[in-house]
Amino acid sequence: HERMSIAGQVASSCQRVLGVTHARMVQRRQFGARLFEHQALRLRMADLQARVDLLRHGLNGVAAQGRLDLRAAAAVKVTAARLGEEVLSECMHIFGGSGYLVDETPLGRWWRDMKLARVGGGTDEVLWELVAAAMKPDFDGYAEMIGGPTD
Repeated sequence: HERMSIAGQVASSCQRVLGVTHARMVQRRQFGARLFEHQALRLRMADLQARVDLLRHGLNGVAAQGRLDLRAAAAVKVTAARLGEEVLSECMHIFGGSGYLVDETPLGRWWRDMKLARVGGGTDEVLWELVAAAMKPDFDGYAEMIGGPTD
């Protein structure tokens, strides 16, 4: 449950970060035009938004199963945490130096939170190991992944 919770928090934070960044792009003028008028920035934001939407749909799909799928939860958590870092990195780049100023934007705090999401609930390596264990032909349950019989 912790992994799904972290992935959900990351998805929500990503959506908020994209919203704050979009507002900044509409407001801020650079080189005689609003940032949102620059095609490269718009397309990057569209790509990030599409990927956050896919993450949310993936979370909903795993939750709709009605039981905890450990492999899916591990994969969603790793994917969410990696995407969260990317969203923050790209959005902070759009903000420039002011993105790091905690008093001006919440991005600095979200940056720290995203770093924690990478290790909370298990590091990438630990979680990919769970995914790999679930791919074994003789996999028969959670006990094998937490120290049961191994090959």
